[in-house]
Amino acid sequence: MATITTGRFFSEARAISTGLKGKMAYNVLSNVIGQLSDGIWENSRVMCHYWPYANISMNDDESVDIVIDERWTNGRSGYCNKFKGMSPAAIKDWFAKKAKAVVNNEAKDCPNRNLKFNKKNNEVLDYMSDHLNPDGRIKVSDVYEVYKALRLK
Repeated sequence: MATITTGRFFSEARAISTGLKGKMAYNVLSNVIGQLSDGIWENSRVMCHYWPYANISMNDDESVDIVIDERWTNGRSGYCNKFKGMSPAAIKDWFAKKAKAVVNNEAKDCPNRNLKFNKKNNEVLDYMSDHLNPDGRIKVSDVYEVYKALRLK
C-alpha cells in the first residue's frame, strides 16, 4: 500500500517496481514528473503524452514504484498515453534518461557551476528539490544513483 503518491489516482494502473528504496529515490523521480509538466519541458507538446499518465509512489516499506495509467487517453487532454504498451524496463529507462537530462539541462543553464553528472558530485541542484523535507536538497550524486539503478544495462 502506498504511503505517499504524486499526482492523481488512476482507475486503471500498473505499478512498476524500480528496485529503489527511500525518500531520495522518490524525490528524484517525482521531480522528473514535475519537470515534465511544469519545468524544463513545460511547453513541450511531446511530454503531454507522458506526464499525465505517470505517478510515483513510495510504499510502507519505502520501496518506490512508477505507477502508469493503463488508459489510452485520460479524457481531458486528448493526448494519447505513450507509456501504454511499453515494457517495465523501457519505462524505467525512460525515467532514467529524463532524470539525467534534468541535471544536464541545469548544467547547460549554469555553466559556472560544477554539475558534471557522476556518482561523486555532491553539488546541490536547483532544478530538483526534496518534497518530503523542504530544508533538504537533491544532489547530482542522488540523481546519478537513481539513473544507474533504472537505466537499461
